[in-house]
Amino acid sequence: MDRKLWFWQTPQNVYRGFGLVVVLVIIWLWTLRLSIGLFYLHVLFASLWLGTDTFVTLFLIPGFLQTPLAAQASFFRWFLPRMMTFNPSVAFLTVLSGVALNSNTNRTLASLKNPDFVGLGFLLVVMFVIGFFKIRPVNQKILQLCQQPSVNSQTITTLHQHVLTFMRLQLIILVLIFGVMILAS
Repeated sequence: MDRKLWFWQTPQNVYRGFGLVVVLVIIWLWTLRLSIGLFYLHVLFASLWLGTDTFVTLFLIPGFLQTPLAAQASFFRWFLPRMMTFNPSVAFLTVLSGVALNSNTNRTLASLKNPDFVGLGFLLVVMFVIGFFKIRPVNQKILQLCQQPSVNSQTITTLHQHVLTFMRLQLIILVLIFGVMILAS
């Protein structure tokens, strides 16, 4: 017996509805100049974005390549629509909350006088560029290729090795950021 789903019960609509609520919260926090709330939202979404990329690159794809073909196909029929909606949504919310946070000129101008903050900001921008322009597109290509794993297994392995280098670089930068934050406090 098929159960009829409500419109919001599909993965895409759940994430879009949640994203719309979060966008409204970001706008509300921005209009009230509550930069601490924006900061926490920005850190939350950046963590989700980096965490998702890290999980997919370091655990999911290597595990996928060692799984029997029948299980691979059924898993990705379930997983792919969710991932292809979740990851771009979290990336968009990270960027939106960052822009809203940065537009609070009082905090931005005061922070630019602190060299530690400028250095951390630069490292975070480097991490963002690596994640947005290298890791995310390759991971999305891998996930699309995973729909036909028997045909694309060699391409998936090659792309995974390529993206793994950038993920390691991004994790090294993250360790540097945490190190600077610990030393600065």
